[in-house]
Amino acid sequence: MRSHSLKMVVVGGVVALVVMFGIDIASSGIERINGPLTTEDAMPVYPDPAAEYEGYSNPAG
Repeated sequence: MRSHSLKMVVVGGVVALVVMFGIDIASSGIERINGPLTTEDAMPVYPDPAAEYEGYSNPAG
């Protein structure tokens, strides 16, 4: 039973490394095609709610 647990840990570690390597290859390929992502191009995490309502005047105040 103990060797089975050790094998699962090793397989899990290898899978994690392969996934991280794949993400690195994919992001470098995307940057090569589209260029590096700048902060102006990135979507904001919390969009400005006032930007959605430009031109809207509050009748209450």
